[in-house]
Amino acid sequence: MNEAVITVAVILFPGILATLMVENFLNYSPKWGSFKFSVYSFVLGVMTYIALQLIIMIIGIFPSKITILPQLTGTLDIWTFAGNREGVINLYELFAAIIISPFFGIIVARLTNDKKWIGLNKLAGSKKYGKENLFSHFLAAEGLDHVYIRDYEQDIMYEGSVASFSENDDIQEIVLENVRVFRNHDSELLESLPSIYISRPVGKFLIEDAPEEIKEQSDDTKDKTAS
Repeated sequence: MNEAVITVAVILFPGILATLMVENFLNYSPKWGSFKFSVYSFVLGVMTYIALQLIIMIIGIFPSKITILPQLTGTLDIWTFAGNREGVINLYELFAAIIISPFFGIIVARLTNDKKWIGLNKLAGSKKYGKENLFSHFLAAEGLDHVYIRDYEQDIMYEGSVASFSENDDIQEIVLENVRVFRNHDSELLESLPSIYISRPVGKFLIEDAPEEIKEQSDDTKDKTAS
């Protein structure tokens, strides 16, 4: 393999780690293609080195009080290497970037999940909520816990608390806890289960936020069970 390719791959490794964190912790994260993963790896890699540079600059303000990363001072060698391809990779910089990159990726994923950047829409005059679809947005909404899931095709209604969910282009999956299963057309209780996994083709079931009194009854049931 070409030495230059290996060098670039090593330099981008922190970005790859950060991208893995973002991809795995996003509420809505369909399978990423190689192009998208590569772009994110490059962007997050550069941002990781920028974050490391800021940390070093801040530490440099208090040299007598902070001795963390003593081998790293001033400007990172990575900027010189990126500009003229001369010199060798500073392993201290690389290891430091590798250490902080997973945390940086988690922060990016958290900000994305919480939509902390959504206020920028007002500046852009856009009403778009991002790339997340309404299935994931609805289930990840703050305060949503107890739901009804109606499968009209199978004449089944599930009542329970959302534990986790996922989807791709073909199926939607939900795990419910403290579940009661009803026949949908007459609401007859069929069974009660600790948890259930539901997997259906996209659009085959309807999700409803349960009324407050149902949530309160569910909370009372949990308390009695726990005691």
